[in-house]
Amino acid sequence: MIERLAGVIGARRRTAVRVPESLGGAAVAGRIADRLAADGFRVIDVVALPELRGLPLAAFGPVLAAAPGEAGEPLADRVHRLYMATASAKVQTVLVVDGAEHLDDASAAVIHQLVRTSGVRALLAAGGPLPVALDRLAESDQLLIELADLLSDEERDALRFEAVLRPRAQAPVDGLAWAAARALSGGDVAFAAQLAGRALDRAAAVGEPRPVGALVTLADALSLGGELDAADDAYAELLPVADGPALVAAVDNAAMHWTIRRHDPDRAASTLRPVLDGVTDPAVRAALETSLAEILFMAGSDGAGSDQLPATAEAESDDPVATMRRLIFSIHQGMYAGDLAAARATAQQARAFVVEHPSPGRPAAETVEFLWYLLLVVDARLGDAAAHANAYRAQHRGQFNGMWDYALALPRFLAGDLPGAMRAAKRAVTRLAEGDFVAALGPSIALHATAAAAAGKLDIARTALAELPPDGRLCNVHTDLHAAEADAWLLVADGDTDGAAQAIAAAVRRGIDTSHTTFAALTAATAVRFGRPDAVLPLLEEAAALAPEAALVPLLARYATVAAAGDGAVLLDVARDLAAAGLLGLAADAAATAAAYDVPEAAALASGYGAGNATPDARAASGLSRQEWAVVTAAAERLRNREIAERLGLSVRTVENYLANAFRKLDVTRRDDLVERLRL
Repeated sequence: MIERLAGVIGARRRTAVRVPESLGGAAVAGRIADRLAADGFRVIDVVALPELRGLPLAAFGPVLAAAPGEAGEPLADRVHRLYMATASAKVQTVLVVDGAEHLDDASAAVIHQLVRTSGVRALLAAGGPLPVALDRLAESDQLLIELADLLSDEERDALRFEAVLRPRAQAPVDGLAWAAARALSGGDVAFAAQLAGRALDRAAAVGEPRPVGALVTLADALSLGGELDAADDAYAELLPVADGPALVAAVDNAAMHWTIRRHDPDRAASTLRPVLDGVTDPAVRAALETSLAEILFMAGSDGAGSDQLPATAEAESDDPVATMRRLIFSIHQGMYAGDLAAARATAQQARAFVVEHPSPGRPAAETVEFLWYLLLVVDARLGDAAAHANAYRAQHRGQFNGMWDYALALPRFLAGDLPGAMRAAKRAVTRLAEGDFVAALGPSIALHATAAAAAGKLDIARTALAELPPDGRLCNVHTDLHAAEADAWLLVADGDTDGAAQAIAAAVRRGIDTSHTTFAALTAATAVRFGRPDAVLPLLEEAAALAPEAALVPLLARYATVAAAGDGAVLLDVARDLAAAGLLGLAADAAATAAAYDVPEAAALASGYGAGNATPDARAASGLSRQEWAVVTAAAERLRNREIAERLGLSVRTVENYLANAFRKLDVTRRDDLVERLRL
């Protein structure tokens, strides 16, 4: 970057560049000058001090001393000698002025003339407004430019961050607060807390009010870093002093802290309500009202449907944060309740809005794409959902990986890949513990327990469930549903299918009653899998009537109906439909039940579905093992070997070996030939 800047400045004759303290000031100006010196420029350092501002040409004292004149020399003669010492037709000159805002008038005028008439470049490091003579350069063919105008957004942020962290730098309060927020957005929670603390300490040292932005960052960093008691205190200090957009961020983040990390949505709601009573700004009120509705809906509070979203929040707002929050909440409601047409339309609107407003609040773009993934799930398109999650996880690494790990775990579980689901859910738990933006930590813990219990790893399942706080299940509907599935599989392992059926039915009832119909139907299917369709059939019929557009729900209702009727031949057809939707785990169980009725082909299909193949005959004909087939089908998605290894929980070397075996068995030499050979 410095080399590029030096090239741009060096190529422009008659240029003065203002380098503000916020972008490094004299330090950055000096680095650019060093680069210019390496290219043959003569560098002249000029230092301006406020104490010498009334003394003509004081800033150029060292330059004049190097070419002494006569005692009592008139000012005009000194100016002439200064021109002779700095301007040259043979050597290009760059002036590096430290403290340009303190230049005496004569020195500022000389620099103006040197730039304008002699082609001298000037780097003006300044912490305040420039003298009038230098400001006039902007009127003379735009000879005065701002360093920021030569930088990309990323370069500008990098220099600003570097300026704050410069050793011995007395960074201003707002600079430290900005750097703290930037560190937090980059995922460095501990550093963000340290910088926010420095901003607060600096404010106290210079007698400034405690900066609200630094308090917001400090509270969020403490919460994300697991220092929950300290975060409670920080939010308690923050809320009474915040206002406007800062109040939205403060209250919203505090509410998410108490909902997601303290598992106390009642406290979150009780925090929001009194603040709302005192807010008159429509945009701020709309954002906070939507946050309240979102918390109540996520927690499954009674009546947390559309009536919880006040009319002011439904109206269009000029504030992008409020608008984005309203769109995201509307997608949530439509998708969970089964109104997929409305949810898709709103999701497309949100996608367009994110492009127009890249940073509207919490990580909006990732949240919208995560909700799009969930829409694919409830639309019975598990393969597309898994591909969407894989693609976004590969493209958007870092703080969002935990969210996408959960997104990968669910399709694997529903496809019957229990080890893969356990690995992905465990990764999600680890990463979401560091930063959870969509309240997915609880569901990830519970899904890990469910996959372990279904796989017969009962101790792992019980240990995972113990990670949920006693009241942590009921403050998130998804956590409640997944945890009920884990409970049920553990009860089935103990031979208590009646207790298992009751646990599933109770959770499904809660899910439907709180408008989470689509995912409640997925939980209901668990009872069908362990042989108790009677326990959930009325609930699934109710869900199908409530959410007929969500393809997943009528399909699961049909599965329960046919399983309860004991019609083996029709059940095999249902198994094929389940497999086509990507629900291979359910398809294997349905086909196995059909095989018990001696239905032809049922046993072969059950075996193939259990091996993780939607078209089991194709794998059998290929001669590939289950793991080789899994690697080949992943390769058919154009995934790289490292991505295949990460998806399947294998080493890259193992993936390479499986691919080599598949090439040899199928007598092909290229991946494209492999895909064509298997018609993938």
